[in-house]
Amino acid sequence: MSPAVGEEGLVISIEMFRCLTDRARRFACEKSMTNLHFRPGLAQRIPLPDATADAAVNEWTGAIWELGLGPTMVREMARVVRSGGRIALTHRLVQLHLASLGQPWIQYEEIYGWMREALVHPELNIVAERVWGQIAPSLVGENATLWRKQYMPRLINPYEVTYKYDETPGTRADVYLTIIAQRR
Repeated sequence: MSPAVGEEGLVISIEMFRCLTDRARRFACEKSMTNLHFRPGLAQRIPLPDATADAAVNEWTGAIWELGLGPTMVREMARVVRSGGRIALTHRLVQLHLASLGQPWIQYEEIYGWMREALVHPELNIVAERVWGQIAPSLVGENATLWRKQYMPRLINPYEVTYKYDETPGTRADVYLTIIAQRR
């Protein structure tokens, strides 16, 4: 997002885990990104004043929905976004081997309903709903997705975690759901 907002813009990253914030800060310094600020916080209690942001983005929502925190997170995102600003939520629906396309699974079958229901808000209009995907050959190879190549090593290395996906490399597909709403 840093290049998209330009030198005059500002991106505020809010993360509950200090180790992730520290990694992101180092990455921004390595890339000479000066329009980024990092703050500790929770998605359900965003540490920003009302109507001060042009947009609010939440990716990799994970357990937020399973724990029932999604509606609170969306209300907080709507609170901090100015009139005319947008909210974007993205959740990975499935990652599967392309060879097993006949047997896909979805981590949270209720995710679409949860996300859609949370965006039913008196100050929000849904402007886009997209299911999209990309091929991710492996978490390690040269053909890994751009996200994994740039960010995963910085997020994962502190604990030297080996994901089970690396044990059986092969071509995979990631399928995501993104819903974008605009504040009235």
